[in-house]
Amino acid sequence: MNLDTIKKMLQDLIYFDDCEITHTCSKSTLPFSITVKKEKMQNYFLITFLKTEHTEFYTDVESAALTINKLIKN
Repeated sequence: MNLDTIKKMLQDLIYFDDCEITHTCSKSTLPFSITVKKEKMQNYFLITFLKTEHTEFYTDVESAALTINKLIKN
């Protein structure tokens, strides 16, 4: 999966109103989940590392996509 594909996936997910969508990437060397939340006019991207339960918070597609891309490449 390349960076453009990740951006497209995130942009597609934010079209749903008032929702929460979670996708888990368990085959990565550092398993993580991506949660997309949309509340009113604000989008949230949460990347949670499954082993440590540490969560990183993003509000824009670009930053979230770059982080996801780095995680997938590792």
